[in-house]
Amino acid sequence: MQPVTVTITASDDRSGVAGVRYRLDQSNWITATVIPISSDGNHTLEYQAVDVAGNVQAVQSLPIPLDRTPPTTAYQYDPNTVVGDNGWYRSPITLTLIPTDLVSGVSHTRYRIDNGNWQTGTQFVLADQGEHTVEFYSTDVAGNVETPYPVVFKIDSVAPVAPPPPTTTPGAWTAQQLRFHLE
Repeated sequence: MQPVTVTITASDDRSGVAGVRYRLDQSNWITATVIPISSDGNHTLEYQAVDVAGNVQAVQSLPIPLDRTPPTTAYQYDPNTVVGDNGWYRSPITLTLIPTDLVSGVSHTRYRIDNGNWQTGTQFVLADQGEHTVEFYSTDVAGNVETPYPVVFKIDSVAPVAPPPPTTTPGAWTAQQLRFHLE
């Protein structure tokens, strides 16, 4: 990520500006008019100008909140969800989305199921049988948007139907070889 730059312009209509100095977050003073800021966080920029005659401006202070990193969103399912075999769930799934943004904070989280309409929220239930694609993302207070993340959930809570009883030939006691036909 490229640093954000702040440019300070000073003016003096008498002797002219000799220079501008600044310091960021209580660091050492630096003489320059272009200030690169490369890390997220709440920064404090202090600056002052000096004119050719030696007059020094009182130190000015400017808060610079910077957040260029999108939030991240994890998910977890309710521990009471019945997990089946081979990636299938054997009960409805209550999903909770867990958004995190350590700088400006999370503004909102959105999700959609099977390419449906986007909805705002962090908890929902998948109850329909079959395979479902859930996509979700969060946006932080600074406006950074996470790339939507798709996850597939498969639900089958219905036991298979038992086959009909086999037919045998002959249908009575026998000592001969039997053949079974299942449909």
